[in-house]
Amino acid sequence: MGKTLTSSIDVAAGATTLRAVDYLRVSTEDQAKGYGVAYTSKKTARYMERKGWEHVGTYTDEGVSGSLEAHQRGDLKRLMEDAHRDPRPFDMVVVNEGRAIGRTGRAFWRWVWDLEELGIFVAVVKDDYDNSTASGRSKMRKDADYAEEERENIRSRTQGGIQEKAEDGGFPGGQARYGYRIANKGKKGEQKLVIDECDGGEYCTRALPCEPLHEAVVLRRARVFAVKFRGNWRKVALSLNAEGLLNRSGKPWSHANIRSRLMNEDLLKGRFVFRSTKNAELGPDGRPVWGESIVMELDPMFTPEEVAELRRATSKPARSAAGPGRVYSLSSRIISPCGKHYVGATRADATTRHYRCTGKAEAYPGAPTCSCSQIDAGGVETWAWTEVCKLLGDAERLRTMAEQWMGTTVGGTFSEAG
Repeated sequence: MGKTLTSSIDVAAGATTLRAVDYLRVSTEDQAKGYGVAYTSKKTARYMERKGWEHVGTYTDEGVSGSLEAHQRGDLKRLMEDAHRDPRPFDMVVVNEGRAIGRTGRAFWRWVWDLEELGIFVAVVKDDYDNSTASGRSKMRKDADYAEEERENIRSRTQGGIQEKAEDGGFPGGQARYGYRIANKGKKGEQKLVIDECDGGEYCTRALPCEPLHEAVVLRRARVFAVKFRGNWRKVALSLNAEGLLNRSGKPWSHANIRSRLMNEDLLKGRFVFRSTKNAELGPDGRPVWGESIVMELDPMFTPEEVAELRRATSKPARSAAGPGRVYSLSSRIISPCGKHYVGATRADATTRHYRCTGKAEAYPGAPTCSCSQIDAGGVETWAWTEVCKLLGDAERLRTMAEQWMGTTVGGTFSEAG
C-alpha cells in the first residue's frame, strides 16, 4: 500500500490497553456444519483475553456469503461506519479465520485496507497474526489466496454435481416452471419435474386439496380462452380471474403475466433447458464455464395439435415501425396528479401526439386506475423548451436553484447565457 505500518502495540497511542471488537461472519454452509456464531465468538473472546485486549464490541453477520463486499454485509457496513468516527472507537478487529474477512480478493482486501488507512488493524485467531507487521501481512496474503481458492473449489464441485444430475435427467434444483412440480422432493437423485395436475381424485376438495397446486388446469384453461379470444390477453386474464384460477402467488392474473407463462417456448415444446446459453457464464474461449447447456424432455402440457391451434389464434401481423416525429422528450419526466408519471403513448394511427399517465395501466384486468387526463405532447414540449431557454438566460434564478439543490451557497458567478 506504499505506507509504513506501525506495530499493533503502537496503534492506540497513549492507551495502556488495545481496544478490540470481534467480527463474526458465518455463511449458510458453515451453519449447516454446526459452526455458528456461538462457536466463533468463543474463539475470538478467548483470543482477546489472552492478548490482554479490551473487548469493546461485537459485529455479527449470520448466513452471509464471504464473496460480498463490506457495504453488502449489514453489520460489517456498520463496523466500517463506526470505524470512521472521531475519536476512533477501537484499534483492532478480530476474526476467527481469514475466510471470515472475505472469500474473494475484492471482498477480502478493500475493507482491510480502509481500516489500515484509519490506523485500525485486523487480527486472525487461527495462526495468531495481525496485519500490523510485515510477517502478519504475509500470512494474511496467504489466507486471502487460500480463501479464494477454497471458494472456487467448492463452487466447482457444487456446479459439477448439479451438471451431472442434469445430465442424468434429474431436476438440478431451483423453482419449478409454472405448470410443473418437483416429484420425489427430498429424495437424492430421484427428483424430477412432472406436470402439476391433480392426483387426489375424489379425495381432493377445496377444503382439503391434494399436494399439487393444479397449475396444469390453469394453463389448459388459459389456452382455451386464448384460442377463443384470438390472443386478447386481457380477456384471457379476466376469464381466469373470474373463475378463481389465480397465479402461483394467489393474486389475479395480469394479461402480460399469463401471456408470458402460456407462450413460453420451453413450455410449448415440453422441455426444460438447464444452463441456457442466453444466461450462461462464459469463459475466455466463449464456452460455458460450469458446463454445457442441457435440454431435458418433459411430459408435454399440450398435444402438438393444441400447440398449433394456440399459435394460429395468437399470431399477430408484424407492427410497422413508428413514423417520424414519434419522439417523446419528456417521457417519464412529468409527474401526474395521481403520483405516477406520464409517458408517450399515442396510437400509431393517430395524427397528434399525447402523453398518457402510467396510472391508467391496470395491475390486472379490472384493477382500479387513475383519472388523469392526457396531455398534448406538442404543447407541453413547447412550454418546457421555452422555460429552459428562459432559465439559461437568468443567472440569478440558476444560482437560486443550484443553492437549493446543493443545500449550500455556491461560490463564483454564472456567466450570462449567450
